[in-house]
Amino acid sequence: MISLSEQLLKLGSALHACQHLWQPEPFLCSASPWRDGEPTLDSALMALTKNQVDALLKSPDQCTQWLMNFVPHYVKPLLSWEPVKNIHQRDISQPAIAAGIPGRKWQQINYFSDLITPLSQLRSNLDWCSGKGYLATTLEHTHKIESSHCLEIDNSLCSSGRARAQSFNLHTEFHCRDVLQHLDMELLNLGQRHTALHACGGLHRSMLRQASKVAEQIILAPCCYHLFSEQFDSRLSRAAQKLPLVFDRNTLRLPLLETVTGGARVQRLRATELTWRLAYETWRIETTGDTNYRPLASLPKGIFNQDPLEFFLWAAQQHGLEWGTTDLEHFLTIGSERFLFSERLGIVRQGLKRFVEYVIVLDLGCYLEEQGFDISISEFCSKEVTPRNLAILAVKN
Repeated sequence: MISLSEQLLKLGSALHACQHLWQPEPFLCSASPWRDGEPTLDSALMALTKNQVDALLKSPDQCTQWLMNFVPHYVKPLLSWEPVKNIHQRDISQPAIAAGIPGRKWQQINYFSDLITPLSQLRSNLDWCSGKGYLATTLEHTHKIESSHCLEIDNSLCSSGRARAQSFNLHTEFHCRDVLQHLDMELLNLGQRHTALHACGGLHRSMLRQASKVAEQIILAPCCYHLFSEQFDSRLSRAAQKLPLVFDRNTLRLPLLETVTGGARVQRLRATELTWRLAYETWRIETTGDTNYRPLASLPKGIFNQDPLEFFLWAAQQHGLEWGTTDLEHFLTIGSERFLFSERLGIVRQGLKRFVEYVIVLDLGCYLEEQGFDISISEFCSKEVTPRNLAILAVKN
């Protein structure tokens, strides 16, 4: 049986071989990055109708299948590993303990809780990045945990969670801590099992470094890999260090690229926002001669229902420029063309982003394996429940 580290090296090497496909950012491309190097792929992309582009972008799996037709030599090696499918139907009715928990979060908690059921029963649990303790209190209630503890940096969430637990006659305790900092052993030893449901990048890496010293079991569903992460390289395991692939923030952000879903209004606002931003960027480059991309801050989506001139005046001000009497319609037309072009190029990233996520999670799993744990990586729920549906189960051997 091939080891986890061998799987990581195999998949990571395959990703490195095709990084020229998934590294270019479509939003920043004024010309196809594959016109010369991958002419077959480029021609196929440019031949797609707008309706075909829209249909593909609704499903990353369909994007992967489409890529298989034109660059199979890159896609086939990426299929060498996949997580265990632990997806099953379950009753997601909301009993009293679910009070106050949003429906989608309640589903995630239940599927995550199911991961614990076949494991050896432990008396204590330490939950990381707990918020109001929705997961911790559910685990205490469901698995009859005698000693349940939460780590959370926000004191107000700790207070709310403490009051909520008491209202259900539960005994989950809250500890207001910054988990990016070194935690004392007394605190870490509060849990034989350590859990985290959707702890972000640097937070879940800190958890693994510290929990692996004391825990008998670790169960982690990671999220937002780029947040709180090292700017240039966040590889954790010795196995990943052997790869030529670097986990910088751009790479770690890739799995979180949005899939074009949602209702007509959501899609319309997204198209309007990206069109306006590309239109402004075109104007800025023509005005200043500076071809280096300069980002703009996020804005409330409602602004993209208003007069576009207000957006352009605001954007120019952000960069210390003056919009003046510029022909707005001319740049909106260019922005619209560039948006459709970037959507077309985006099919490639959408089709490859899941494999980048696999390598990132394999790195986390390999790190725990190197610390003496037996590892299983699975999809613990469907992508409809959460697109961040990968979980690492680690049991000390």
